[in-house]
Amino acid sequence: MQTHTSPNDDDRKIIENRLDVNRRALIDTARGLSDGDARRRLVSSLTTPISLIKHAAAAERIWFQRFWGHFAEAECDGYSRRDEGTFAVDDSETLDDVIAEYERAIQVSRTTAAGFSLDAVLVEPHEGPVSMRWTLLMMIAETARHAGHGDILREQILTPRSPSVQPHLRATDPARIEQEIIAAFGKMRTTILTRNRRELVELHDDEFLGTELPGNVITAEEHIATTMNSRDLEMEFFDIRVKAFGDIALSWARQTLAGHLDPTDPGTSPAVAARVEKEGVHWAMLVVWRHTRGRWRMLSYQVTPITDD
Repeated sequence: MQTHTSPNDDDRKIIENRLDVNRRALIDTARGLSDGDARRRLVSSLTTPISLIKHAAAAERIWFQRFWGHFAEAECDGYSRRDEGTFAVDDSETLDDVIAEYERAIQVSRTTAAGFSLDAVLVEPHEGPVSMRWTLLMMIAETARHAGHGDILREQILTPRSPSVQPHLRATDPARIEQEIIAAFGKMRTTILTRNRRELVELHDDEFLGTELPGNVITAEEHIATTMNSRDLEMEFFDIRVKAFGDIALSWARQTLAGHLDPTDPGTSPAVAARVEKEGVHWAMLVVWRHTRGRWRMLSYQVTPITDD
């Protein structure tokens, strides 16, 4: 996909490149968000970061598959009716799934549009005679409008709320926070055991620093690399206790860990890796969590061995 044009390019190249720029801008409003943040409802309508991309994919099908391509509804590669169903995202779909769906629809649109001149005209029941030029210009405007919506939603999701604008009430509900942190430990266990890189990234706060045995300070990327290089891990957390301070929470837990760690990784050492693989370890774990972008993320942690004495 080329996204740069010059004033000397012909109309078709300028129009098609502008549409591709807007398509990419719409995708970028959601890319990198967690699945939970991508589904956050910040307005009364069905508009969310993920549903905007779902809707845009349907618009591509409506115009380039159904109208210009004369595809039957069953022949389309997804939803193609002109109603609010275009915003519907199934619970099983991830943000990556929906972005991939949009990109597939875009490719079909490019192929279909290439078969017509800009001046080619078909009759659309609601609009009357419609040219390919009009269709492409309409899609430029529509996609840009939704990219603007997505920019605003992304800013609302990622920008920390000022207490003076919206005082948080999390500290007034310690029981709820304790349940959320315990659930976060469960999520952390599953994410580490399955070595899900995307969720590992979401697990860490942007300013994460941790302390691993034998005292190494590690970054989020180093912790993620250590996890991705592990094999056959078994892990459990016990006796979780939580103390909340607004959007910061301290938690204490006991952890057992067994399996294979790469002894050369910064998140471990040859001695620790050998012990984990041979007999497993049992240690106390202090985790500092920070609530950002709709979920609890690890800001820091420290482990301390528990002896049999």
